[in-house]
Amino acid sequence: MMEFKRRKHGGRPAAAATCFTSPTKVLLHLSCLSWLSISFINLLLLTQFAYAADQIKIGGLFEVRDTNVEIAFRQAIEAVNHDNYLLPNTVLTPQIRYVQQPHTIHKKVCSILASGVGAIFGPQKAGTSVHVQSICDALEVPHFKISSEITRDITDVASYSHNLYPHPSTLAKAFKEVLNSLGWKKFCIIYENNNGLIRIQELIKDEKFSVSLKQLPFSDDYRPILKEAREEGVTHIVLDIETKNIFTVLKQAQQVGIMTSYHNYFITSLDLHTVDLEDFRHGGTNLYTLQLVDLHSPAVQRVIQDWTFEEDPPIGRTNQIQTEVALMYDAVKVFATALGQHMHSMNINTTALKCDGDAAWEYGTSLSNFIRMGSLYGLTGLITFDFEGVRSSVNLDMVQLTQDGLKSIGKY
Repeated sequence: MMEFKRRKHGGRPAAAATCFTSPTKVLLHLSCLSWLSISFINLLLLTQFAYAADQIKIGGLFEVRDTNVEIAFRQAIEAVNHDNYLLPNTVLTPQIRYVQQPHTIHKKVCSILASGVGAIFGPQKAGTSVHVQSICDALEVPHFKISSEITRDITDVASYSHNLYPHPSTLAKAFKEVLNSLGWKKFCIIYENNNGLIRIQELIKDEKFSVSLKQLPFSDDYRPILKEAREEGVTHIVLDIETKNIFTVLKQAQQVGIMTSYHNYFITSLDLHTVDLEDFRHGGTNLYTLQLVDLHSPAVQRVIQDWTFEEDPPIGRTNQIQTEVALMYDAVKVFATALGQHMHSMNINTTALKCDGDAAWEYGTSLSNFIRMGSLYGLTGLITFDFEGVRSSVNLDMVQLTQDGLKSIGKY
């Protein structure tokens, strides 16, 4: 089981029974210090210093302080540092900046790069992420993304960017296969914004489907649109909205009478398992979704169990891991695995870089190659990338809401 206790560095010997912990992750078990001479203690401390672990800094960019995603970033770093096999003699240290205003992103990312980092993780918002991505490309520093937000043509991929979130085209094909397997021919797509239209474009273009579109209003009252669907006799609905709005939309659909045993919903969010669905379990509505995080896998259960003992666990009220939280945890593990493989063949040193300078990181290209050639089985299943840094392995559970909760009924 992985331990997430804080590493303790430094400090003086407190008592005769105190044991020392080496920064190299090798425990020097000394039963008693009372008989040691002062000179021997000094020699021991000098030896520890000589064998101090190498430090590799990694940058994290977050819009808000202490979000679940940031906590998962820190937890993953601690897990790596407690693993004696993944990165022996190397410690990851976070360099975190908060991007509360988009116009500060350039200054924040340049500050991280000036400290000398092996990779940058985040941010999640599309507009700021694109700026970070372009700087990382120019300076040849690996950049990890976990965002579903779409910022440009989906075939335009940066050379040093690695996105663990499933590619929009991959999800679109998955949605199409699910609806085909369910036998849906005619349905209404209720969406929230233009990103939704990109995600579901495969459904709209498919001539086998008869599709109508309805966009939700910007207000919190969705009942007028839902009543329109009821009056038109809609019984099959694809719901493409933000996870935080799912409960409200379903509750209002229930209020206008389109959450009955005659109605069918497919929800495109990968985080339906984090929504309280108690009010809808016994209505007979056929409700389906896809999940990237296999909540029943031993690895996920171990992490959930460990995180429940943390002061600020990155899991919600339902003790379920949000997809982006799991992806951030996996992203750090992917980087650490590739870094360890690289160090087996060649040691790596980070370098302070200037955003307005000509120098790029000399190890960035080779490390990115290790990232893309490698594979890891994480909280979100098997993780591999194609040569453009797009996730190429995506395992999704097809899930249905039953009276006992969400149950897996198939795989994609």
